Amino acid sequence: MTPEQAQGVFRRRVRQERTAQGWSVREMAARSGGGLSAPTISRAENGHDVFLGRALAIAATLGLPLADLLEEPEHGRAGAP
Repeated sequence: MTPEQAQGVFRRRVRQERTAQGWSVREMAARSGGGLSAPTISRAENGHDVFLGRALAIAATLGLPLADLLEEPEHGRAGAP
């Protein structure tokens, strides 16, 4: 996977997981305990570079390991049943 592909997967997965929780960007920022701002989350979801510490904070806020945000779900992969 190229860095660009990983960034695209991360962007999609963050948005997917946030919306699955029913959270707005502002609500997710509030739930992060001050570790994330709404603009940081928006930038991550729009494909901007994210520092590792911020990526880890995003994953922690969503209650997921960072690795989960770097993988497409099985049903989202090309060629998957």
